[in-house]
Amino acid sequence: MGGYGVMANEESVDYSVHEAWNEATNVYLLVILVSFALLMYARKNKRKIMRIFTMPPTVAATPEPNFYDSLQKVRLRQQLEMYSLARKFDQQHQQAQAQESVQLSMEEHGRFQSVANDSGRSDYDSLTKSREPEGHTDTRAL
Repeated sequence: MGGYGVMANEESVDYSVHEAWNEATNVYLLVILVSFALLMYARKNKRKIMRIFTMPPTVAATPEPNFYDSLQKVRLRQQLEMYSLARKFDQQHQQAQAQESVQLSMEEHGRFQSVANDSGRSDYDSLTKSREPEGHTDTRAL
């Protein structure tokens, strides 16, 4: 009788079931060892593997704007506007101060001229005369 069972024939033992089982267990062991080796490799090189699955930033650009990006742009625009307004105010303030100082100097010059006209000689002339070396004559007085 050509039975395929373990005890099909008492005189001859059929080892085909044992061989099939051995081959199956060898394949399972091989699959387990390979998966374990891949797991260890994946733990060690996680960044390299993740880089494969991530999309480049140029491809990942979305057509709709991000809410937080637009909020940051609005805030930046507000800061730039405030900065430009502050600069304009500072420039106007400096120009006003410069005009006031010019006006004051013109007023002082006018007072100075009136005092010079009253006394016949200005304080400026007396100051420059005191600084001139001896023996030097003032050409303006002649």
